[in-house]
Formats: sequence, C-alpha cells, structure tokens
Amino acid sequence: MNDILDAMFLWPTWPVVVGLFALMFACNESAFRIADHYFRNEPEKSRTVSTSLSNSILGLLALLLGFSFAMSSGRHDQRRRFVLDEANAIGTCHLRAGLLPEPHRSDVKKTLQKYLEMRLEMFEKALDPAQLTRCRGEMDRLLDQLWKSVEAVAQADRAIIVPSQIVPAANQVIDLSAAQIWALQNHVPGPVVLLLFTSVLVSCGLIGYSSGQTGLRQWGHWIAFNTMFTLTMFVILDFDRSRRGLIQVNHAPLIELKQSLSMDKK
Repeated sequence: MNDILDAMFLWPTWPVVVGLFALMFACNESAFRIADHYFRNEPEKSRTVSTSLSNSILGLLALLLGFSFAMSSGRHDQRRRFVLDEANAIGTCHLRAGLLPEPHRSDVKKTLQKYLEMRLEMFEKALDPAQLTRCRGEMDRLLDQLWKSVEAVAQADRAIIVPSQIVPAANQVIDLSAAQIWALQNHVPGPVVLLLFTSVLVSCGLIGYSSGQTGLRQWGHWIAFNTMFTLTMFVILDFDRSRRGLIQVNHAPLIELKQSLSMDKK
C-alpha cells in the first residue's frame, strides 16, 4: 500500500486532481440520490443534527488541509534553501581551492565544475529514472574524487590545509549533496495524502446529502466547493513535485554559479 502511495508522487499533478474533481461530483450526486430517495422527508430536528455533523467534518477537513499545506510548502522552501546553500558551498570551495598549490588547485576546481554541471543535468533529466540514476552515480563519483584530491593535498603539504580551509569547504559540498537528494525524496507522507482524499470525498458526500434532503441539486455550491478544494489539493500536491509540477524549485543560484565559474575558466 505504501509503495502505491509513494508511486503517486511520480505521476503528474493534473491527472490526479482532475480525477479527484470528477470523484467529488460523483460523491455529490450519489449522496444526493440516496438522501432524495430515502431521507427527503426527515424531520427538522434530524436535519439539524445532520447539518451540525456536516459542519464538524468540514471543520476537520479545513484543519487537515491547513496542516498539509504547511507541511508541503515547508518541504518546498527547504528544497529552495538547499539549492542556495549548495551553490554557496560549491562557490566557497572553488574559491578556497585557489589557495592550494598545483596540481591540486586545478584538480579540485575541475572536479567542482564537473559536479556542478552534473547537478544541473540531474535537475533537467529528473523525469527519466535511468538518467536520474546515471546522474546520481556520476555525482557520487565526482564527490569521491573531490575528497581524494583534498586527501592528496593533506598528504603533500599539511601546512596549507588549515589556512586554506579546504577540508570544511569540501565537507560542506558533500553534506549538502546528500541533503539535497534526501529533500527531493522527502514528500508529504502517503497516508496523509490518502486521508486528505478520503476526507474531501466524504465532505462532498455530506454536501450532496444535504442537497438531497431539500430535493434540489445546488450546482453553484457544489461547483464552488469542489473547485476550491481541488485547487487547494493541487497546490499541496504540486509543492511536493519539485520537477514535475508547475511550482518548481528555482535553480538560478546554481545556473549563475556555473556561468561565473565558466568566466573564471576563461
């Protein structure tokens, strides 16, 4: 079950919310027909109780949506922050590499430039699982090569290690690479999304039920409710799709850094 829920984050957002939108109207209509056929002549007291219960469930749904929105947007902000931190870390490491003697200086700078290019390529090709795996493997290889270059500096000239501060700079690049990969995989938990979907559909059923008690399909209310909650669900889900959705993580800091390093090479 968890595998199915996790796989949902590999789907584009639009088909998911369009399917939800259709199911919401299906719940409206199904509950309307049940109420219109069996409970249309319910006494006023019974209707009052039904209305109170519906309001309580709608309040719970609003609370769940609020928490889920905060959770999803928080993860999106975290991914954006990691991009900026990673760009700063690579830039700092590249600058400190300038304090190293040759050939270590060139080795570290070339490795960082190749890593940066692969990092951007991973973002561009993230929708292709095979290319994504290849990019991650190449990034790991480059990070391993970066650390071996730092080790070579330490073995050749320990006196330059402390003033250059190359060790903490390289460590920061490696740590942020792992943190960025983790952040890309850190979605809103599948059971939470399933609970949201269930709550939305139950709420639609209750609205249809209330309409059925009056014998009138309140299309205006149905459309307004379903549209607003579908758009809210769209944003929650889209925040969690940093590459597939409309709301994507801006990689401008890494792109600008690549341009800066390219000019430095010239």
